[in-house]
This record gives sequence, C-alpha cells and structure tokens, in this order.
Amino acid sequence: MNGSPNPGTNTPIDLSVPLKIHIIGIGGTGMSALALLLSQAGHRVSGSEIKELGILDKLRAAGIELYKGQAQEQVIGKDLVVYSTAIDKNNIEIVSATQKSIPVRHRGEVLGYLSNLKQTVSVAGTHGKSTITSLITLILHNANWSPSFIVGSEINEVGSSASLDSGRYLVVEADESDGTFLHLNSYLGIVSSIEPDHLDYYGGFVELQKAFINFLNNSEIKFLGTGLYDSPFESGDLRIDNAETYETVVDNILHSNLLNETSDSKGLFTVGFGNNCDFIIESVSLEKFESKFELKVKNENLSHQFEILLQGIHNVYNCAISAAVALKLGVDLEVIKHSLSSFGGISRRFEFRGTKNGITFIDDYAHLPGEIKPTVHATKQLNPQRIVAVFQPHRYSRVRSIHKDFASAFDLADIIYITEIYDAGEQPITGVSGELVYDSIREHIKSQNLNKEVVYFRSRDELKNKLLEILKEGDLLLTLSAGDLTTLPDEIMESM
Repeated sequence: MNGSPNPGTNTPIDLSVPLKIHIIGIGGTGMSALALLLSQAGHRVSGSEIKELGILDKLRAAGIELYKGQAQEQVIGKDLVVYSTAIDKNNIEIVSATQKSIPVRHRGEVLGYLSNLKQTVSVAGTHGKSTITSLITLILHNANWSPSFIVGSEINEVGSSASLDSGRYLVVEADESDGTFLHLNSYLGIVSSIEPDHLDYYGGFVELQKAFINFLNNSEIKFLGTGLYDSPFESGDLRIDNAETYETVVDNILHSNLLNETSDSKGLFTVGFGNNCDFIIESVSLEKFESKFELKVKNENLSHQFEILLQGIHNVYNCAISAAVALKLGVDLEVIKHSLSSFGGISRRFEFRGTKNGITFIDDYAHLPGEIKPTVHATKQLNPQRIVAVFQPHRYSRVRSIHKDFASAFDLADIIYITEIYDAGEQPITGVSGELVYDSIREHIKSQNLNKEVVYFRSRDELKNKLLEILKEGDLLLTLSAGDLTTLPDEIMESM
C-alpha cells in the first residue's frame, strides 16, 4: 500500500487535551470538516491552502487561522501537523515539522484518535457512504441524541459537514481510498458495498476485500449491505458488470470465517433484498419524485413502511441500511420514518440544477460503474424525452484498472458524451485517456446492437458547443463527475 502510514505505527496523540494543530491543505473536503471538528473540540487550529476556496470563509468564521500558501515558519510552535494523502511527503511544512520534532500525522490517524473519544459509527463502502452517514446523523439529530459527525458533504438539514456535540455517538464517513478507515475504533461499522476501486493503493481487489474485512473486524457491531445484485426491481437494468464478484465477496465474508466470532447480541447483521438477510427490503415502489419500501426485521417478524423523497433503487438501499442501523441503536421508529421522509439528499447527489428552454439539468457525483447505472436508472423514472449523459472519468489509475466496467453503465441513456479524464492530482499515465472508456462503451453498444450515440470529446469547448447544438425541449442533461464537470450545467444554461 502507498500513502498513509499503517495503523499503529505512530505514537497515539491524546486529543482530550487542547493542542495547537496545523492542517496542510485545509480547504479540501475532508480536511476542512476535520478542522471544524477539532476546533469545536477545543483545539487551536490553523491551516494552509494554496487556493482561495469557498469553504475557507466558514473556517475563518469558526476562528481558524488560515495561511495563503505553505511555508516552513507556519508550523513553528505547533503541537501537531496533519496532512492528507493528497499532500506530498516532501511538502515544506511536513519537512519543517519533522526537522523540529513536531508530530506529523495523516488525517486518518487523527480521525482514529477522535474515534476513541466517542462511540463511533463508521460508514464504509464503495458507494453510498456520504448519503448513509448523513442519514444516520440526521436520524440521531432528530432523536435529540446530539450526535457528533464528520461527513464528506454538507448535510442540508443540519447545515454543516462536521460538528462536535454532547451525545455519545460520533458518526464518521469512513474513507477506504487510502486506508483511513482502518485507523478507526468503531463501535458500529457499516459496509454498504465493495467494488473494485483504489487498486493502485491496495495492489489488487483481493487486498481491497481484506481491508474491508479488517475494518469490520475492528467494529463491535457489524452491518453488511448485500448490494443491488439481488434486487427484484428491474434487476436486469441495475446489475453491474461485476455484481457477481460482489455477491462472491459477500458470501466469502458471511460463510468463510473471515470475520472474528462475535456474540449473538453484537454480531453481524445483513441488509438487502435477499430473504436470508437480517433486514429485508421489500415492496419497493419507485415513483417520479419519491420512493417507498418496506423493511422487514427477520428475527422479530416485523415489517416497517418508509417513504422517501429520493429517486432510485440505490437510495432505497441507502435508506434501508440507515434505518436498520438506527433500529439497532434503539431510535424510535417514528423518528426514523420522519427523518427519512424529510431528507432531501446531499450536494451533488442527483442534484437538480434547474430548467431552461424546457430542458432539465441534473448533476451527480457518480463516477464508478456501480454508481452510474442506478443514477441513470433513477433519471429514467423522470420520463424525459431523451437522457443526454455526460461523463467525466476520474483519475488515470482508476480508468486504467476498470475502464471496461463502464461498458453497460449507460444503457438507459440515449446520448452518451465522454470527456477527458479529471486527474485529481495524479500524473498522466501513458496510453490512458477518456478514450478507453469511450471505446468500452462503443464496443458494448455495437455488440448489443443498441441505437445510441456515443462521442468522446477532448475539448471542453467542443463539448459545450455540441450540447448547445443538440439539446432540445424535453431533454434531460445528466452530468456525472467527481471533478470539475459540475459547473457545466450552469455554463450551458447561461449560454442558452
């Protein structure tokens, strides 16, 4: 593995006493949330950032000292310096802190220290982490349990991406991309899904699976989502290319003694559409602006009905996992129902961006095959004349590893436009471009004799001009990206 240090290799830091903590790259999504949490915990927090980002105003308002750019003198007098995997180990502030014998810790380690202060509910998985973390936090908030939380996106109903409160629980979005989730001391650990990703870090899919199993083994109570592969609702449309692989992963976890033995009261609980699950999703109804489902608690022979405002079978799945966890924690059922029915989603998850000239614009963070397919499926529920899907592949290493898995992800779209890769700070890899994704989709369309248009655009201006040319009343433009394509809907609407 590359990036963050392995768990347990550094002397732990006691965060129960106030410290002067400096965060490198404080404007990043995860780092800014961590900064807010540490500040609220009574620590004196500072941070450096190269770019002027919108989140910095919120950090300033919280009393956090910010530096433009990075310099060695900015770490002088600090008790702890924190970095993320995105920061090079030769960064001037890391080097300066090391020379001055100031402890330097990865973000994951610091989250691990924080997890020792509360009973931590950790949400892991390739898909759905932010949504499930937000939902559990909202449920506990509405139950007046005063939860602390840290999530990769702002929770609209709470108004923040991180908060430290007086309750017993800390709800954490547990990131697997760089091994961060293995640092957490989890009271309750959740794995929503496992799909091949971040293989450049782990070295292979088997190693990634082992990491998720280790994460579950670090948790007293374990929740495992069994995935969408056994969904009875139009499963043919939703089945991702490697769904059988995930089914095998689940079976391995359940039946191959890979997990440590636990007592009946604090064992492993499964959530999914299969009749063997502990919490069974039934009676799913997907409508234009809402979804309904029942959640059967197998060993209690009970079934609870839920209504949600979110579209798509994947969001039914996310809500079911959140409800199951809340039931296990002992939250009142009516509080859970109200929380799920009032949750409007999080930023960049099936986010309605507006309409113009009869054209609907929706933006989504989906950037993996298992995310894209249910998102396009949810878009289909809105009954547009045409779905025009624009996808920006994310990271050269990811495209190199899984470009073929995108082949059938866009089957329900009418027009498919593929852009160049968003590098996310990675260096280019020879022979790897968005054209690999394009080729995989094009070959699939040809082999299945599908009547679809698929185009690869190297130039963003060329893409914009083409969209302005072809979009017409009744169309829905769906932008899919974890990069900077999120601004495209506004650019198109402004140019119309």
